[in-house]
Amino acid sequence: MLVVFFSIWICICLIVIILSLSTIRIHIENFKKCNNSIYDNKIENRNRDKNKRRKELDVKLTIWFLNRVKIFSMKINKNRINKINNKNLFNNINRKIITSLKENIFDNLKEKEYSNIFKNLNIELSKLDLNFNIGTEDVIITSVIVFFLSTAISIVLPHLVKRYRKDKYSYSIHPIYDNKNIYKIELNCIINIKFVHIMNILLNMLKRKRVDEKNGRTSNRRSYDHSYE
Repeated sequence: MLVVFFSIWICICLIVIILSLSTIRIHIENFKKCNNSIYDNKIENRNRDKNKRRKELDVKLTIWFLNRVKIFSMKINKNRINKINNKNLFNNINRKIITSLKENIFDNLKEKEYSNIFKNLNIELSKLDLNFNIGTEDVIITSVIVFFLSTAISIVLPHLVKRYRKDKYSYSIHPIYDNKNIYKIELNCIINIKFVHIMNILLNMLKRKRVDEKNGRTSNRRSYDHSYE
């Protein structure tokens, strides 16, 4: 019995060590979103040959140990999503996990703390190819939005990039002066998140939850004591 317990403990330690030295890499290819089908088709016909089919969204999740050894890989496409949705068991497990995280961690967070979580994740972009077209019914509002988005991306991007390479990063924000509320997003990117940062955030949240619960119990005891005075 002792040997089994020791073996399990070693396995857990190894998994924790491996994960803490690993990186989640999310590949997003051919993400396209447009709220106007006529405009979307017009742009597609202009930018591609008629003989070529439109590429579908392709999302790949990989885990790399020490950024060199791939230890996990999973593709996420429409077919896989449909298969997952058809499995009630997975849905039930997924709901339980999400509900547990929400109740135990995220419900206790204040709005300002979400920005700290994003900051502490230390998200890194190793690739970005963004093309964003936007238009509104007002020309001035369209121009302001384009200027704001271009400025915001230029400010945020350096904080998400460790080693800049001109061939890996590009973005363009184009106005659409058609007196209509239209947007079209085309995105290809690679997002890196280290497991150790995720673990630190979760541990800090759990510690804070315990402290809040302890302080809550202490407050209740004092109120209870005062009721007898």
